[in-house]
Amino acid sequence: MALASTSTWDPFFDWNVNAFPTDLGVTGGWPGGGDVSHRIPRHVASRVLYTNDGDVIWRPAADVFETDDAIVVHVDLPGVPKDEINIEVSGNQLIIHGEHKGVKGFESATSRVRERNIGRFRKIINLPAGVDTDKIQAKYENGLLEVKIPKSQEMKGKQIAIQ
Repeated sequence: MALASTSTWDPFFDWNVNAFPTDLGVTGGWPGGGDVSHRIPRHVASRVLYTNDGDVIWRPAADVFETDDAIVVHVDLPGVPKDEINIEVSGNQLIIHGEHKGVKGFESATSRVRERNIGRFRKIINLPAGVDTDKIQAKYENGLLEVKIPKSQEMKGKQIAIQ
């Protein structure tokens, strides 16, 4: 049983930053010129990150669930080999990162439509206080990464019998 807290836990708080049009530099260089940031959907903007050295890192889509016993994270990583996925915990953050190298054999082909993400990716999930990061379990099947972070006994709470 989860107990109510005075603070709000937001596993995706970094998505709340409206940094897309200015930080990504998409206001010029497109056919017709001018600011095109209004043409790029917000959900796309929230899934792309530019590093200080100009590299592009994409953020895979994720769902976070809370059960009585754990926090469960599902991350979509279709086409990414298991050995290209890294999972770390730093402080109160679960960090999932790696690289999708794309489909072999098309390196010299001209891309006409590209909707799938390739290249480096990183997803940071903020964890609530009271999870047991020493007992994290992860499995990867059919492009879906599942990370299960057990709750500590104190986070689970306990039922008090009335006499």
